[in-house]
Amino acid sequence: MTMSQGRVPVVMYHSVGPKKPGWRWNHLVTPLEVFDSQMRALAERGWTTLHLEELHDHITGRRPAPERSVVLTFDDGYADNWTHA
Repeated sequence: MTMSQGRVPVVMYHSVGPKKPGWRWNHLVTPLEVFDSQMRALAERGWTTLHLEELHDHITGRRPAPERSVVLTFDDGYADNWTHA
């Protein structure tokens, strides 16, 4: 199956923003500059972000997703996801 046949990638971020000195989970942080670059690259290449409800509608056959659709998810609900992403 190709993207044009209905696949929608889901990209998961754990934490977005500056690394925290001494925090043992810094390896899970996507630096803001990297996140910005990734979002810019998606936009420049014509990708559209979907809400999870739109993905559900696509999976269940209620509504097709636009070409080049992607879903972004953010694990754990850290405040930095809200303030930076």
